[in-house]
Amino acid sequence: MKTPNTIGKAEAPPRLRLKLSTVGDVRAELARIYREGKAGLRPIADVSRLGNVLFILHRIIEGSELEKRIQILESGES
Repeated sequence: MKTPNTIGKAEAPPRLRLKLSTVGDVRAELARIYREGKAGLRPIADVSRLGNVLFILHRIIEGSELEKRIQILESGES
């Protein structure tokens, strides 16, 4: 709905709520985006950019999981 404060301003796109908290979640999203690009539903440049962001997120999740495992091992040895 347009109000006097929003007239002439671009509306923000709807916010997507994707579960991307595990490597498996990221893998599934990457596969979905790949299929969309392969089918011509999404520009390949977008697939590439989103794929790079998802790969970075994958590395962050992987590092975080590794850090937790190390902490558990170190606390068990004390």
